[in-house]
Amino acid sequence: MYSSLSRLIPVLLLFCIQTPLNVLGQTPVSTIATSGSTAPVVTYSNLKAAGLRNTSGGLISYWDSTGSDFTVNFNAPAAINTLSLTQMTVSGISSAVIKIPTSSMVRIRRSKNDQVGDDRNYFNFWAACSSIPTTGSTSGTFNFTAPEVLNPDEAFLSNNLTSGYDNIFQNTIASPHFGNIERIDFIIPSGLKPINDTDRIESGAVLFDRGSGDPFKIAAITAVNASNVPTAFGPLISIATVQFGPPLLAAGFDYGIMINDVNYYGQSRPSTNNNQNIKGVFISLRDLGIAVNQKFYGYAIFGDDVVTADPDWTTYPNNSNAGSQLDPVNMLGMFKSSKSVLSVPVNFEVAKHNNQSALNFTLYNKYVSDEVIIERSVDGINYTAIGTLPVAEARDYSYNDVAPAEGNNFYRLFFKEKKGSGGYSQVKMVQFPKTEYVKAYPVPATDVLNLVVPDNWKNKSIKVELWNQAGHLVQQNSLKVNATSFPLVLNKKQSGFYQLRIFNTYDQTSVIKNITIIQ
Repeated sequence: MYSSLSRLIPVLLLFCIQTPLNVLGQTPVSTIATSGSTAPVVTYSNLKAAGLRNTSGGLISYWDSTGSDFTVNFNAPAAINTLSLTQMTVSGISSAVIKIPTSSMVRIRRSKNDQVGDDRNYFNFWAACSSIPTTGSTSGTFNFTAPEVLNPDEAFLSNNLTSGYDNIFQNTIASPHFGNIERIDFIIPSGLKPINDTDRIESGAVLFDRGSGDPFKIAAITAVNASNVPTAFGPLISIATVQFGPPLLAAGFDYGIMINDVNYYGQSRPSTNNNQNIKGVFISLRDLGIAVNQKFYGYAIFGDDVVTADPDWTTYPNNSNAGSQLDPVNMLGMFKSSKSVLSVPVNFEVAKHNNQSALNFTLYNKYVSDEVIIERSVDGINYTAIGTLPVAEARDYSYNDVAPAEGNNFYRLFFKEKKGSGGYSQVKMVQFPKTEYVKAYPVPATDVLNLVVPDNWKNKSIKVELWNQAGHLVQQNSLKVNATSFPLVLNKKQSGFYQLRIFNTYDQTSVIKNITIIQ
């Protein structure tokens, strides 16, 4: 019987349990906030509960078990089909901790063992349910209120607290819940890096587990190859059961497990087991050994019996037993507080050039963003968007701020993804000295703008430039100041906003004024 398992494709089985949700980490999580959504019901009929397998076409019968005939519903009618985490409150962190939207991917690494003879896509998942047949039934209906899992890699990015994977690292037949999974990689191809100690302490990974909080190990990914496969890790960190926290939801929900049960000759074993919880652990970047300004590419999750974070997962123990019963929830990602920045690593520089701020940055990885929003601040706290650039590939980009403010100008780049979320660059600052008093009137102007300049400009040569909003020079005059007040003819300019730049060529001082012209 066992030798035939090497020919199985991913199979699934079903159980039912009740769980409240909860989170805690090496830094305790006090509360969570969630949002819920619903979806249309998906039904599979006349299935043999002896073994159900998952294919791109959905669940189909695998074995022919005479007398066993079941119906399986996903997104069964319920108030919530998908329950998503929106934020957490973590002890010791004054602001809410949220999930960071990143251009990321999950890859489940597999290796053959005595029970699964190759690295095929064999997996077991659990999902919230409202009812299942009683133990020993040969017919009935499984009502899963959670969505169906078709792609285990993508499901980990779904932010759904109502489904996950059962005993994900277990290889042996000590339990019917076994597989061939050796490592879970959460990969950020563009990388991230903490820019200060706040980032290191208030940013990190969160893992939720169904049950008592099973032990596992975790390490930061510190290098990847061209195919985004990890090639180096930070220190391997052990997470123990005691580091998981208490339940955070007052009421639980039932769930079912779908798996092949080899101990019962391919027959499913529906059963109930109440009062299991979902627990969580927060692991900071500091815990993961990431230094300030050190670039990392996500993290990897290992079975508790792994002793070395070898990039080659086929070297890990392939006989993991009941001590490797981690039941992770479908929600992997990076998390941070509102005080944390976790900047996207780009080569970003800002310099002064002809009374403009010249911004230049190099994008090293096309996965970073779909669009870059340039933001400016005069106080380093409150930022305003001043421009956008489309991002198509990894290369050099530039942007000129043609109207910087007098004094300090702080700039940062927001790398926006298609969903509207994204990450920030580091902040750069340039300073434009406050200029001597120059008055321009009337505002708005029409055909003539009157200028009043300081007394010490008399008999000096000046250059006057007028720039439109598109950053184009539309008028230029070279003048000698004979009086402190004089007119500037605007030559019938189109209505709009303009920037007036006046250069005193004698002492190299300059003045920038924003004006409006109406015709």
